[in-house]
Parts: sequence; structure tokens; C-alpha cells
Amino acid sequence: MCFLGWSAIFLQAAQLRRARSVRKPRSSGLRTGFTLVEILLVMAILIVVAAIASPALLNALKDQRLRTGADKVRAEFTRAHVRAMRSGQIQMFRYQLGGSGYQVLPWASGDESIESNQAEMAQSQFLTSGAAQSSPEVPAGGALLPDGVIFAGGDAVLEGRSALVEAETSGFGRSDWSRPILFYPDGSSSDAFVILTGERNVGMRVSLRGLTGSSMVSDIGEVENLMP
Repeated sequence: MCFLGWSAIFLQAAQLRRARSVRKPRSSGLRTGFTLVEILLVMAILIVVAAIASPALLNALKDQRLRTGADKVRAEFTRAHVRAMRSGQIQMFRYQLGGSGYQVLPWASGDESIESNQAEMAQSQFLTSGAAQSSPEVPAGGALLPDGVIFAGGDAVLEGRSALVEAETSGFGRSDWSRPILFYPDGSSSDAFVILTGERNVGMRVSLRGLTGSSMVSDIGEVENLMP
């Protein structure tokens, strides 16, 4: 009887140890991937987000091109201002109204016939070269604004010195080209402004102060509000 009791105890202990040593099976509910429905749902969300954000991104890109164009015109003003003082020769800036072409060339008085002829030939080549928006070209002395940016308008105050230059250069251009903006050797310039616009109804104004020849660029705004 004692032997049977001890046998039962040892048997129960062995069964208990065996039960403890058996590990619980891993849960079969762990997932190792995504279902097709989940993938399609994520793709739909991404498409909606892109559709909402893309107009803002495109407008930001257009505004950046507009800023680049305005900075480019201001840089041309500065270079012409410095070149006039260093060379002692009047510099002339003209641009294509409704287009993207512009040029900066020296202007020589009548007694400097050789330089005058060279300037007139270069100017005539540019102003009659068909630098239209449909097929823009960049001849010597000329350049273009960034894609999608055009000269929407502008003006230069006509005074004694500029009236003489305009009278002598009026025969070389077409009606869609601006009157010349002049930079003088004494550091002064024409009082002038130009307005650039892009593919939206917004623009930037580049203003030129005649007394000092300094220029400044406005913030982006409605084109009609940039007119004087």
C-alpha cells in the first residue's frame, strides 16, 4: 500500500513537470502582410491628397518663375547702371510688350558714328528678328525671361535726354517694343517701371529710380494693382 501511494505521487509529479515543460503554441493570428483592400485604400488616400496639393504646388512653381524673372530684370538694370558709369556711354534697356524678349545695348551720340552704326545694326537685328512668343530667339545683346513669364506693361518718363535717344532709335523697332529705359554715365537713369506677369493674373513690378539709378522689386500682387 505504501509503495502504491509513493508511485502515485511520483506519477503525478512527473505529469506536472511534463505539463509545465510543454510550451504554448504561438498565436496563429500574427499577420505578415497587407490585404489587397488595405493597399487599394492607401492608394486612394494618396491620390486624394495629391489632387488637393497639386494646384498649390503648381502655383508655387509659377510664382517662383515670376520671382526669377523679376530678379533677372533687376540684375540687368544694375549691370546697365554700372556699365554706363564705367564705360562713360549711355546704356539702353528695351523689352517686348506682351513677350519675353529684352535687350541691353550701348547708345552712342551722333559724333561717334562707328560705335553708333554697330549699336544700330545690333539693335535692328534684335528688334526685327521675330523674337515672338511662339518662337523666341536670343540674338546678340538680347535675352529672354523664364518660361511662362512676359512683360505685361511698363513705362519710362520722357525728358530731355531720353527724348533725344528715343527720337533717334524709334525707326529701328516695332510697335510692340517699349520706349528705351536709359542709364547715364553720371549714375542717374530714367524714372521707369516694368510689370511682369505669369500664367496667373498676378505679377511683380520692377521700379527704377532715376535720381540714383537704383531699382526695387515689389511683392507678388494683382496686375491691375501694380499699375500706377
